[in-house]
Amino acid sequence: MAEKKERVVFIDVLKGFAIICVVLGHIVDGYYKSNLYPEQNNFFWMLFVIIYSFHMSLFFMLSGYLYGMVYIKESIQHFKISRQIKRLAYVYCVWCFLMWGFKILFKNWVNNEVQVIDIVLIPIKAIEPYWYLYVLIILYAVFSSEQIQKIKWKKVLAFLGIISMTASWMPIVHWFEITRLLYFSFFFFFGQCVAQKRIILNIRTIAFGIIAGCLSFVFYPMQIDKIGGISLICALGVSVALFWIFQNSKKYVKKSKILQVCGKYSLEIYVMHCFLTAFFRVALHRIQLSFMPLNILVNLILSVAVPMLV
Repeated sequence: MAEKKERVVFIDVLKGFAIICVVLGHIVDGYYKSNLYPEQNNFFWMLFVIIYSFHMSLFFMLSGYLYGMVYIKESIQHFKISRQIKRLAYVYCVWCFLMWGFKILFKNWVNNEVQVIDIVLIPIKAIEPYWYLYVLIILYAVFSSEQIQKIKWKKVLAFLGIISMTASWMPIVHWFEITRLLYFSFFFFFGQCVAQKRIILNIRTIAFGIIAGCLSFVFYPMQIDKIGGISLICALGVSVALFWIFQNSKKYVKKSKILQVCGKYSLEIYVMHCFLTAFFRVALHRIQLSFMPLNILVNLILSVAVPMLV
């Protein structure tokens, strides 16, 4: 029983780290696109590309791990999966509507505008940044299939690896989020295999992760997300290395109370943070908080803390 509790704690802490990366990534993306600190744009770009080289892959790996741990045990928990899909669909629709309304009302203040018709299209085209929920709903449904679960897992993983590699070369197709669905399905199933102990992560994972992390720095000027196979290697390497580190750092994980709380409220932070990062970017600029590191830090703290308090 104690071991199960430890696993939950380390997952919460890792989810907390991942959601902070998501929020920070959107903050620097917003500052870069709005050109608030033009002299810092190179730094923003480097930080943005490095974060984006792994953060969503890590999230899908964690989602797959939890899926395998909670819903795929001795048998597939169809009722639980169906209930979770309905919950995710509800959250997706509500927050797509709110984001759509926000961007319509404040179109002069946002970086990515929407059209009136976009709200009607949410069953086939997600409103940013809620594509993650859209893809997650489809993955929950797909991997609840008895037929897929009966196929040898190595064959499924190899097939999804090829699909993901192919998708990494494709331009993003927003209709049905097909590109992201194909790319991240590999990470979701990889996480499920780790939860079911089909894949055992060990010390070699660290070496793989270090190499992948170095590649993130080396290739960031060339937009690593555009370099097919390299982006996949970096994403997988960094994700599994972080997973192994957090899983095997029980002493420090126990002390990471802030990350643990962030992980517990990761969904709330995810759905709200884009509103908050945009608002605080404008507000902090208006009050002339011009020292860039402090500006970003305040934005990050507030954008993470507010969703946990409301």
